[in-house]
Amino acid sequence: MRELKHFRHRSKKRGVRTIHFLIVPRRTGTGEAGVHVFVHDITDQLVRQQQLDEYQQYIANILRDAADAIIVLDRENRIRLWNRGAEMLYGWKASEIIGQPITVIVPEDEESVRQIEWINRQVRERGFVRNLQTERRTRDGRRVLISITRTAIFNRDGEYIGSSVIARNITEEKRMEQQLIQSEKLSAVGKLAAGIAHEVATPLTSVSSLAQYLRELSDDEEFKDKLRLIQSEIERIARTVRELVDFSRPIEANIGPVHLNQIINEAVRIMRFDRRIKRKTISLELAPDLPEVRAGFDPLLQVFVNLLLNAADALEDVPNGQIDIRTFVEGDSVVATVRDNGPGIPEEVQDKIFEPFFTTKKKGKGTGLGLWVSYNIVKGYSGCIEVESKPGEGTTFRIELPAYSPKSGMNHE
Repeated sequence: MRELKHFRHRSKKRGVRTIHFLIVPRRTGTGEAGVHVFVHDITDQLVRQQQLDEYQQYIANILRDAADAIIVLDRENRIRLWNRGAEMLYGWKASEIIGQPITVIVPEDEESVRQIEWINRQVRERGFVRNLQTERRTRDGRRVLISITRTAIFNRDGEYIGSSVIARNITEEKRMEQQLIQSEKLSAVGKLAAGIAHEVATPLTSVSSLAQYLRELSDDEEFKDKLRLIQSEIERIARTVRELVDFSRPIEANIGPVHLNQIINEAVRIMRFDRRIKRKTISLELAPDLPEVRAGFDPLLQVFVNLLLNAADALEDVPNGQIDIRTFVEGDSVVATVRDNGPGIPEEVQDKIFEPFFTTKKKGKGTGLGLWVSYNIVKGYSGCIEVESKPGEGTTFRIELPAYSPKSGMNHE
């Protein structure tokens, strides 16, 4: 029978030490009983073990609580570790997905399947794949754009035993990058267009005056009809020129706190006189205690008039056309949505609707500048404007502006 004991002992030279006693019973040849006592100083061993335990706890905490998704795969590419970041990104709990193949989060199209096979080969052959942008599938069937780094894991003998995957959702980052590119493109086009507009305005006025003068001199009705057509087209060009000039002007310096509800009510009042909207229903759901935003009244009024005009055009052939306008608070932002129940905007052109001269309206119905101007006005007030639309289900424009703080005199940003 053996007995193990630990004792703490104070050494004059080395301080408090932990001593391990191993007591082994013995019996001599003459039948006398006794024991063997083995004494070991295990203080340093315990310190090392404690450090190892703490290190393992640190690693476990990092893996569990990291913001990025961290996944560990075995040599058959089955999931063996799935941290909280992975749960948040993909939607599966660890208990649901441990033991599943990595392909469970890979979209089923041929390109994605070929890509994961290529990644598996690269990790085995080269040892890693770094910062690869790809798409993965979530539990609810969505596709998210991620950046992954996958690294091979080898044992002490150099044998491949699996790999680690670190994934980060870059969907929002890519969206912001596209917005920045769009903003820079619109800024360049705006400067060019404004210069062209100023050059066109003067000869356009001369042509219009001459056409009007010729109409007054002529008694030929057919000739006068042609001159009226010329003037009509000149007015359309002039309208485009005015919008370009308006956009080229910087947002007024005299900006201050304004009530978004008041601006919306004014835009609706103006639009009540437009024949396109007289037979349509406008529904208002405006939050009563909406914070102010720091902006110019007239430019924001122009934005909402533009959105209402677009909605009216979209409802032209809709018998029970309706426009719903809502305002509400979301975090530190004031949000307004303008929704119509029109035919919607095709998905393939939604990325282009804020570009200058792009329009989905019938020929002669629009200049393609209204949303471009609106986009830049809202952006100038540190806000954003977005569109959500599905064919046959209508269109919603969403405007988000920082709420104004009376105490600081600044927007929440």
